[in-house]
Amino acid sequence: MYLLDTNHCSFIIIQKDTAVINKLASLPKDTIIAINSIIYGELILMAEKSINKKENTDLIESFAKSLIIHPIDKDTSKIYGQFHAEIIDKFAPKDKNGRRKFQIKDIGIYSNDLWIACTAIQHNLTIVSEDSDFQKMSTVRSLNLECWKSKVNSIV
Repeated sequence: MYLLDTNHCSFIIIQKDTAVINKLASLPKDTIIAINSIIYGELILMAEKSINKKENTDLIESFAKSLIIHPIDKDTSKIYGQFHAEIIDKFAPKDKNGRRKFQIKDIGIYSNDLWIACTAIQHNLTIVSEDSDFQKMSTVRSLNLECWKSKVNSIV
């Protein structure tokens, strides 16, 4: 059971990355592949910002039909609040003024990715991404992480 991050969706839909496509194709047919509503929104934003809006939106819609799209619901939101607080406890300055000013983006964790991680926690999914902020989050709560992108082709 996998939750594809936006970058891996893009590798499949737009970039046609053979390593990622082959990994996806090699999975058993009954494997659950999912995204959440945050990822879906990021994909739509990518299409809207592109030159070929209609074509890219159609590609996204076609791809999304084969996936489960998890909504952000009350349970996801509860996990988000708890996990966000745990991240603050681990990484924020301990003094009151420093804590008040602290933003998780200051340590390289982005809010959308935190929502994605919370969806994975809620549904017991493996996050498939090349984003390093998931690794940082994993030092606070254990996350199942994979990257299907060939490291030879990755930009570091």
